[in-house]
Amino acid sequence: MITLFPSFPCSSLEVLLFAFMSLYRKYRPRDFQSLLGQDHVREVLQGALLKDRVSHAYLFTGPRGTGKTSTARILSRAINCLSPVDGFEPCNTCEICLAALEERLTDLVEIDAASHGLVDDARALVEQARFMPTQARKKIYIIDEVHMLSKSAFNALLKIIEEPPDYVHFILATTESHKVLDTIKSRCQRFDFHLANDQLVIAHLKDVCGAEKVYPDEGALAVLAEHARGSFRDALSLLEQVIDMPELTSQQVMSTLGLSDESSVHRLLDYLFHDDSAQALDMVEELYQQGADLSQFCQSLLEQLRLRLLKDPKNCRLLLDWVAVFYDALDQLRNPIIPQLPLEMAVLKALSFSSAIPSDTSTAALASFEALGTSPVQGSIQGIPHGMDPAQSQDANELLPQSDPGFDRDALLNAVQHVPLRTLLRYSQLSFSDQQLTIQPRSAFEVNKMKQKELLSQLMEAAQGQFGQDVSLHFVVRPQELSPLDRMLSPGIRSQDLKSVF
Repeated sequence: MITLFPSFPCSSLEVLLFAFMSLYRKYRPRDFQSLLGQDHVREVLQGALLKDRVSHAYLFTGPRGTGKTSTARILSRAINCLSPVDGFEPCNTCEICLAALEERLTDLVEIDAASHGLVDDARALVEQARFMPTQARKKIYIIDEVHMLSKSAFNALLKIIEEPPDYVHFILATTESHKVLDTIKSRCQRFDFHLANDQLVIAHLKDVCGAEKVYPDEGALAVLAEHARGSFRDALSLLEQVIDMPELTSQQVMSTLGLSDESSVHRLLDYLFHDDSAQALDMVEELYQQGADLSQFCQSLLEQLRLRLLKDPKNCRLLLDWVAVFYDALDQLRNPIIPQLPLEMAVLKALSFSSAIPSDTSTAALASFEALGTSPVQGSIQGIPHGMDPAQSQDANELLPQSDPGFDRDALLNAVQHVPLRTLLRYSQLSFSDQQLTIQPRSAFEVNKMKQKELLSQLMEAAQGQFGQDVSLHFVVRPQELSPLDRMLSPGIRSQDLKSVF
C-alpha cells in the first residue's frame, strides 16, 4: 500500500520541491500500516503504544534501506500524536504530526552520528535533553548510524540513556550493531530489521510505478528487485534512474544501469570450471568495455557460488577458495587503480586453485550444475554456440580419426554412471576407430582429471561395456587449446602422448 507524502497543505514552492523529490523520500512509509516487511517490529511497537509501555530507548539494527529510520519517525509521531488512529497509528493531520512531517518540531531531534559523533556533540545533546519539551508531550532523539559515535561520545550518553527524564525517548539506528558499545545495547530494546524478499520488493515497485503512471514489464521489475538485494530504498533509487525511459524492459534496465544478467555470471563460472583463462579474461574485458558494473557482477558471482555451496556442500573445497578470492576482489573493486584489474587477478587466482587441487573437487563442482538441474551454459563455450552439441562444432574433429560408422556417442555417455566424468566427456570430442576410443578434452586440466584412478577406471568400464574387452583409450590435447595457465603449470604436456591402454 502506497501512502503519498505529503498530504498536508503545501505552498506552490513546496509543491514544486515535492515534484522533484527522490522516489525513496516521496514514498517513505508514513504509518505502521505502510511499513513493509517488518511485521515483527510493527506488532510489538503497536502493542507498546496501545498499552502505554513505550521504552525509553530503542535500538533499530539491520541492513540499509529496510525501514529503520522510517520506523523511528513513525514511532516518534505516534508517541506525540494528539489523536492517534486505533490508539497507535499517527494521524499525520494534527498539529504535532504536521510539524514533525515538515521537520519543524523542535522536540523531535534527528542526529547523524557520522557527522556529529564527537564527545562534544554528545555532551551538547545531554544538556539539551535536560530541558522540558516545548511543543509536544515528549522529547525524542533519533540518532542515525549510531555506531559512528566515538567511544567517548558513547560514554557521555550512557548515563542519560540508562536513566533519562520521563519526557525523553531515544531511538538509535545502525547498520553495524556490533560496533555499538555493549553498555549501550544492554539499556535499549533491540529490533532487528530484515531484508525483504524479491516478491515484496516487486509489489512495492508496482505500487510506486502505478502512482507515477509508468508501466514496466515484469522482467524489468524483477531485475530491479534482484539487484536491490532486499532494500526498498535501493530498489526505488534504481527505479528512479530508469523511470523516464520510453520502455522499461529487463534488457533496457540492465543496459542503462550497467547490470550483468545471470547468463554472464554462469558463463564466467563455466570458463573457470573448464580452466579456460583466455575466455574468462576476455569476458572480464568485454564486461568492462560494455560499461558493466564490475562490483555488481562480482556480487552476483559470489551469490552463485554461495548457492552452489548450499546445494552441494560435499564439493566445497574449491568453491570456498573461489569465494575467498572474489570476496577480496569485491573489496578492491571499490577503489581500483585499473577498473578491471581486481576481477582479472581474481580470475587468475581462481584458476590457480583449480589446477593445484589433485582431487575430483573441481570436476564434481562442474557436474553440480548438471546434477542440480541448472545449466551453467548461457553463451558460447570454446567457440561452440549455445544449444549445439560440442561434438558438432565445425573444426572440432580436425585432429581426431574418423569414427567407425557404428559409433554411438550418446550410448557411451549414457553408460557412464559417474556424473562428473559424464559431464567432462560431454564437453570433449570423441571418436572410435580400430578398437581405440580417442578423447579430446578442452584443456590439459580436464585430461589430468580423467586420468585419475577412479575416473579412468569408470571410463574404461563404460568403454568395455560398449566396445569389448580389447578397447584402448587415447587422450589428445591440441597445443592451441592449452590455456596460458596450462602452459605455465605443465609446459611439457603439449609434447606428451597421453595414452592409456588396458
